[in-house]
Amino acid sequence: MTRKNLRTKKSSVWLAAAMLAGTLGLAGFSGCVSTGLVPLSVASNTETGEKEELRRAVAQFIQDGASDSGVAEEVFSTDEKINTYADFLMEFSLKKGVPAKDSALPIAMLVIAYAQEQDDAIDAALSSYSDIVYLFPDSDFAAEALYRQGVIYSARRQFPTAFDCFSALEDAYPASPRVDDAIVQAYLVTEMVRKGVRPLKGGWLPWFKDRTLALDYYDRLYAMAPHLPISPRLLYHKGKLAFDLSREWFSFDKTLDAIDALERMISIYPDAKFVPDAYLELARTYEAGVVGADWDQLSTRRAINYYTDFYSLFPDHRLAEYAYEKTVTLTNLLAENRLVFGDFYYSRHNNLRAALTFYNEAVTLAPDSPASKIAQERIERIRRGERSERTLVDWIFGRYPNYDATDYLDAPSQKPLDEMGFRSGNAVSPETDSAGTSESSAADGFQNPGEN
Repeated sequence: MTRKNLRTKKSSVWLAAAMLAGTLGLAGFSGCVSTGLVPLSVASNTETGEKEELRRAVAQFIQDGASDSGVAEEVFSTDEKINTYADFLMEFSLKKGVPAKDSALPIAMLVIAYAQEQDDAIDAALSSYSDIVYLFPDSDFAAEALYRQGVIYSARRQFPTAFDCFSALEDAYPASPRVDDAIVQAYLVTEMVRKGVRPLKGGWLPWFKDRTLALDYYDRLYAMAPHLPISPRLLYHKGKLAFDLSREWFSFDKTLDAIDALERMISIYPDAKFVPDAYLELARTYEAGVVGADWDQLSTRRAINYYTDFYSLFPDHRLAEYAYEKTVTLTNLLAENRLVFGDFYYSRHNNLRAALTFYNEAVTLAPDSPASKIAQERIERIRRGERSERTLVDWIFGRYPNYDATDYLDAPSQKPLDEMGFRSGNAVSPETDSAGTSESSAADGFQNPGEN
């Protein structure tokens, strides 16, 4: 909610009070104006003259507006909460150095609005707070009114409106002492949305839950408070929520949101208490994308990396052994994937060099895995010169040719290599040494793995 969207209705009672202030003049409140109503706690003997002047001015404004507020007049002199709130506002005004002539009216308006709020006249209180924001848009009293509106909307479970109030406060009044309180309240609103608390339309009609709103709220909160103690918590909870939503809605976009939030938390706040859990969540997020040995293994590799980082960085964590076991399982799966590739080149393409590469990689990745044992058997077969069994396609069209390394030379690179004195293929270099000996060709000494 921006200030443009706030209610702009002028309350006649406050305009009348403003006119009264201009007519009487605040100078008369220093001791000449006697009121029958004592809306605030009685001044102490140690109270300064400036505060006493402000107290009397506020009391006069409250007396003038109380009759139209719908709140019993005696409440302002007997209710401890109202008196405490009034003292809080006056102390704040004096500390900021705001003259009594500028602060008395907004303080009185805030006290009456707060009294309406305590009297459960919620709609009247919201209207009064809106009037304060409209009449005093450049003061800290408008920030206080926005804060009180947000608190009311939050209690009524009008979560979007409540969050917008707190966000507008931080955006329009960044120097207000209420900013930190507003951020905390906005965080509590976000948590209620994340946990699935049912909102109320208009403050009374049960409405549809929408947990995805919390993702946007976490981003906006983090923009408000990147250096507060709750900042790591914001990124961590956003990551967990996005991961949960990605599984509920099968949404890849939410998975990316989870990864982004958790990786940002790890890199920006490496000492935060949520870092170990973030590593595990990242590993689980990537592991959820693993389909099987026949598919792409990017998710497998990244899950292995995060599980490895977890048990390496936090060896004393209670889940360190679990992370290690996950690493072993996923590494075995990765070795099985290398075996699948090796079998493809060995059985389907008759490419023994490529097959050996993948079989050796399977053995290297997980020497004790079942895939490694099968890969070692395949390697021995290739070294003995054994071919794979022909497929039906092989019987009809013949086997693929058995390529060797010279078939993969980059033709455009031959001339520059020749000019530099190197030899390519079986061509003889025009330059020879003084003894007339020529350099060996690039393919000399290479023996096809399938040849005896």
